[in-house]
Amino acid sequence: MTTNDPPIGDRPDNSSEHEQASRRRFLKLLGGAAGVAVAVPMASSLRSNSKASPSAPKTPGRGESFDAASGSAATASTSSGGERILVVVQLAGGNDGLNTVVPIGDPQYSALRGNLALRPDELTMLDRDFGLYAMPRLAEAWSHGNLAVVHGVGVPDPNLSHFVSMDVWMRGSADPGTGTGWIGRALDQLPSGDDPLIGVSIGDHSPTMWSDRVTTASLPGAGGVLPWSPLDQEEHGRGHAAQLTLSQAVRGESPLQALVRSGHRQALAIGDRVGPLLDRRAGEPVDDETGGILTGQLAVVGDLIKADYPTRAFHVSQGGYDTHDEQAENHPILLGNLDSAIGLFLASLGPKRSDVVVMMYSEFGRRLPANGSGTDHGTASVGLVVGDAVLGDHYGEPVNLNRLDANDNLRPTIDFRDFLGGVTGGVLDVDPTQVAPGAQSPITVV
Repeated sequence: MTTNDPPIGDRPDNSSEHEQASRRRFLKLLGGAAGVAVAVPMASSLRSNSKASPSAPKTPGRGESFDAASGSAATASTSSGGERILVVVQLAGGNDGLNTVVPIGDPQYSALRGNLALRPDELTMLDRDFGLYAMPRLAEAWSHGNLAVVHGVGVPDPNLSHFVSMDVWMRGSADPGTGTGWIGRALDQLPSGDDPLIGVSIGDHSPTMWSDRVTTASLPGAGGVLPWSPLDQEEHGRGHAAQLTLSQAVRGESPLQALVRSGHRQALAIGDRVGPLLDRRAGEPVDDETGGILTGQLAVVGDLIKADYPTRAFHVSQGGYDTHDEQAENHPILLGNLDSAIGLFLASLGPKRSDVVVMMYSEFGRRLPANGSGTDHGTASVGLVVGDAVLGDHYGEPVNLNRLDANDNLRPTIDFRDFLGGVTGGVLDVDPTQVAPGAQSPITVV
């Protein structure tokens, strides 16, 4: 794998070259013209829908109780009676896992981390060995047994390029020929019908959502205006003739024209359905002290959840984690904003809170020694999962600070596919080995 590899979606899959080219042109046309994306399945929309695969048997995970009567893992119930919803938060840039969940009980940490080593009085201690940095709300979730800390998550044969690593994570597969995303493959297993709101990205459409069967959507965060929403129509108008042209079949139209027309029709329908909900947040100020842009993204996610839209998986993103310098100043701000945004989001959900699981991941971690005022690209990092249904505990083996690889990087102890497949499979009740092909021991946190 090289840093010149094309991004997910520009890779071949089992679809024809014509279908792939049509899809890419469609996304460019729709995204550029409309400002809201509707991502069609990787294969032709005429393909018959197959039934969802049965879920793989679950085995008890660390921290999970075992029901001796049924012989199966006992899972938490959802008090609102709804289906569980997965909210994925991407920590873009490569989060420093060692200074997020700090192995303060390991003397090698302070000795090798140098001037960026954190002290116990700077942490909220989870136990005698680990402390959480700059995230008091997540620490409180730990105290209630609702935070899972997944140690040493990494990619086999890691590449330290942001581009390559994010590509691998978004595909949820180390195979460069995989043309779909891991959330998309999970949604493919659900009886979702044709509703594009089954999977929603806030902001740019995340390749994690690209699918072989279902259609998914992207929406703006708080402060943005959804095209074709009532507020947008009031400001810019809506050409009825253009709407009819886009909504009606054209004699002799090509498959590509039909695909574009179908996508525009779905985007118009999304504007009608979701626009009134989002318009009330248009122009809403973003306060960095309460999570910044991430708070605005999660505010929209919360609105959709409380309004009972059919979305089962959301993807949001927080950037800035590429801390090559000034890490001591910037990293606690990033983690504090993350903590605040998630805390406000969960607190806003009311009874729906018990249905929601929030999963946080980053494309890689940082190196053990400081480079001066920061840390350079590394390998293994930490994954976090929070929610009322989460079985809070440490998962996996903490990285061994005395056993680095040939490039002086931390050795992963949990394959990223076991993390993605296990969490997603458990929350959405789908087969984790289809979510993340190659998963060997999917973790069980719900």
